[in-house]
Amino acid sequence: MIASLRELNSKKELFRQQREAQWDMVSAKGYDEKSMGGAYHRRIRDVYRFLIPPDSRVLELVCA
Repeated sequence: MIASLRELNSKKELFRQQREAQWDMVSAKGYDEKSMGGAYHRRIRDVYRFLIPPDSRVLELVCA
């Protein structure tokens, strides 16, 4: 059982590293309005336009 937990942790870490590398590549490449990043930012903009009243000010939005 210990070996299978180690194997699972190893696979989990490999998956995490692959995803991190993928998103690092996407980030380095940049985005525009037609790319995946552009679609994400348009969606976020639309959500916040719905949640935040017109003429309001937002001090800071942070994602940690």
